[in-house]
Amino acid sequence: MSSRRTIDHLVGLLLGTEDDWPRAYETLLRLVGPVRDRDGTEHRFGTERLTIEPFSLRARPRVELVIDRLAYWYYHPREWLKKVALVDDVYLLNSPFTFQSMEKHAAYCAMMRLGLKVPETVLVPYKHPVDHAKYAYTSERYNRPFDLDAVAAGVGYPLYMKPYDGGAWRGVSRVRNAAELHRAYDQSGEMLMHLQAAVEGFDVFARALSIGAETMVMRFDPDAPMHERYRVEHGFLTAATGDEVVTISRAINAFFRWEFNSCEVLVKGDEVYPIDYADAYFDVDAYREFCATYLAHVDDLVLDWISGPDFDDLLVRTVQTTYPPHEHDRFIAHFRGLVGQWRREQTRS
Repeated sequence: MSSRRTIDHLVGLLLGTEDDWPRAYETLLRLVGPVRDRDGTEHRFGTERLTIEPFSLRARPRVELVIDRLAYWYYHPREWLKKVALVDDVYLLNSPFTFQSMEKHAAYCAMMRLGLKVPETVLVPYKHPVDHAKYAYTSERYNRPFDLDAVAAGVGYPLYMKPYDGGAWRGVSRVRNAAELHRAYDQSGEMLMHLQAAVEGFDVFARALSIGAETMVMRFDPDAPMHERYRVEHGFLTAATGDEVVTISRAINAFFRWEFNSCEVLVKGDEVYPIDYADAYFDVDAYREFCATYLAHVDDLVLDWISGPDFDDLLVRTVQTTYPPHEHDRFIAHFRGLVGQWRREQTRS
């Protein structure tokens, strides 16, 4: 009789300022405990918050998987991720090799090729010269003069001017006329900008968050305060439109092989317009089967944990590190109320 094997796996967390979801992830992974696969092998999982330090290109990492929330802006750990992926076969969520394609510009191009309804979009040159010794000669010889007003007229007002690489609504301006156009362009400095047609009179602004095969579509209000942007609403999309938004999210993730992503769409009537993807895929059926077979207890486990004191402590600490002291009581009560509503909905279902 062959003895059952036990394999230990270490998951690395490469973090910046976040502490809320990492604490939740670490706790839930510990509560899940060992998982047996179909061959009877027991897999035990641990986590390690990775530090940033000098590294040899021949050093062997201890982790087999890294969840990365830092390397999109911090280049030293990005190069470490490239090294451990190329040399040591460490699996990365998301891979830094996709960062170039995660720019909004590349995502728009991909979505257009996939036949999605991207609003008219034009990339315009930098307002201020690139800081490079060869720029002046190159610009004088090859940069063609262009009429910004004519380009904007071709896109149509109102429009949005926004950086080609996007991120957290940085540098985004709504432009209604020529004066606002030139003001926004003058302020863009060394940012490379898109002009994108606005979708006027839309019915719903929705945001889809994807982690692997899981995609949740929520009503979103970008103009609201941070705590009110994700609106607690159900049935704000028809079944067919909701399926289309989920399908679009999965398609773009599969196209770029992204493991997690956030995607914004505008819905007008029966039409879905993707406007903002790539805020840095696998077999869905196999994933569902694995969860149902080996992780069927996890939903109840999460519900029990969120109903207990440890999660409430995490909620309180997150509010205390996010909001000023005079707003602590208000937002602790606000988020406790939302969590309580979710628990009641899960219990009823």
